[in-house]
Amino acid sequence: MEPSIRIPRCYDSHLHLLGTGEACHRVDLAEVQSWADVFLRLGELTPNQQNWLVAYGLPPFFKDQNPLQISQFPKSLNSIPVLILGQDSHSGVINGCAAREIGAPQPGWIGDRELTTIWPQIAISDPASIRQNLILAQEKLNSNGFTHVRDMSTSFSQWNEMVRLDLAGEWSLFVESYFIADSLPALAELLPRVLDLSQGKGSDQAPHLKAMGIKFFLDGALGSEGAHLHENYCGQSHRGQAHWNAPDFRLAIQDCWKAGLEIAVHAIGDAAADLAVETVAEVLAQKGPRGLFHLEHGELMQPGTIERLMSLPVQVHQQPSHFLSDQTWAREKLGKRVENLFPWRKLERAEVPFYFGSDSPVATANLALTQQGLNQAADFGIPNLKGPWWHHHSHPNPKWGENSWTEYNSQTGAVEACVFEGRSLL
Repeated sequence: MEPSIRIPRCYDSHLHLLGTGEACHRVDLAEVQSWADVFLRLGELTPNQQNWLVAYGLPPFFKDQNPLQISQFPKSLNSIPVLILGQDSHSGVINGCAAREIGAPQPGWIGDRELTTIWPQIAISDPASIRQNLILAQEKLNSNGFTHVRDMSTSFSQWNEMVRLDLAGEWSLFVESYFIADSLPALAELLPRVLDLSQGKGSDQAPHLKAMGIKFFLDGALGSEGAHLHENYCGQSHRGQAHWNAPDFRLAIQDCWKAGLEIAVHAIGDAAADLAVETVAEVLAQKGPRGLFHLEHGELMQPGTIERLMSLPVQVHQQPSHFLSDQTWAREKLGKRVENLFPWRKLERAEVPFYFGSDSPVATANLALTQQGLNQAADFGIPNLKGPWWHHHSHPNPKWGENSWTEYNSQTGAVEACVFEGRSLL
C-alpha cells in the first residue's frame, strides 16, 4: 500500500468545536500523579468570565488511586468556585464554593447530572471570546487535515459567530451542527429555533454551515462508570443509569422527526444503545414521520443490537482514538464484555454505515490517532477493519465540499496537504 492517502472531504464526525478552541489555552492535567500536582497546576489558571476556576483532563485511573479529602483544597480557593474535570468530561470534582453555587449537598466528586447544572454557568458567552476560540479550533482542525466536522454541542451564540465568519470569507470548515436538549421542555424551546436555522432563516445562507438536528444524552461515559450497562461494572454494585426514560425519549424522537430534524443520540453503554435502538424502532413502527438516527459512540454494543441497526435509518459515529486511553481500564471495568467493545468490524460486516471522529477536545482530532487506536485495538483482540479505515473519515456527501481533500502519510502520520474548495490551507 502506498503511504500517501488522499481523503476526500476529510471528516471528523463527532467533536465539540468551541471546546476544541478552548482547549488550545487550557491547563492540561493528563500527566498529574497526585492531588498536590493538581493543585500546583491550578495555580497556573485564572478565573473565567463567570469567575469559575476550571481545569480539565484528570486521567481515568486518578480517582481510584488518589482518594480525595476536601481539606486538601488550598484555602486560597475557598472563595472561588472550582471545577476539576475528568478526561471524558462526564465526571469531576468541585470545591465547597462550587457546591454552594449549584446547590449540591457537599463538595467532592460529581457526575453528569450535576455537570448539567454547571455547564451553563461556565459557558463562554461574549461574542469576541467565542469568535477567538472558533478561529483557534478552525486553525487546529485545518492543520490536522480536516475540512468537514459534525459539531455536537452548538449554541445559538456560537452559530451566530460562525455565520459572521463564514459570510466574511474567514471560515474554512464545513460544519454540521447539533443542539443539545436534556428534557422535553428544553426540546420544545429548541425546536422552532433550530428548525429556522435548518431552513436558512436568519443565517443569510452561510454556505459552509448546516443546522442538522438535536442531540440527546442517554448515558455518561465508561471510564467514569456513568455509561448505562445491562450488568454491573466489575466489582461494583451499579451499572450506570439512563438519562431519559423511554416514554419521554419516544416523544422527543417524534417531535424532532415531525419537524424534519435529525436526532443524534449519545449512547456509550450496551443498555443505553439498546434503549436508543428499541425506542427508534418503536417510533418507526408507528408509521409516522421518519428521520435519520445518529448513534453517537456506540462503544459497547451486543451483537443483537448491531443486527437491529441493519433495518434502521442510522449512522454510527465512533472514536478509535478513545481506545488509546480506555485500554488501561477496559478489562478491569468490563471483564468479558470487552469482546463487545468498539465493534467497528461488526458494523462493517453488517454493512451499517459508520464514521470516525475524535470527540475533541476529549481526544485530539488527528488521523494518526485514529490509525493508532485501530492498530492497538487489534493487538488487544478487537477485530480490525477489512476495508480502508480512512473511508470512514470521508464525509458521505460528495456534493458538499467539492474539491476539498487531504493528503495523509500513513507511515509518518503527517498531513501533507489540506485543500478547502481548491484552496490550500497548509
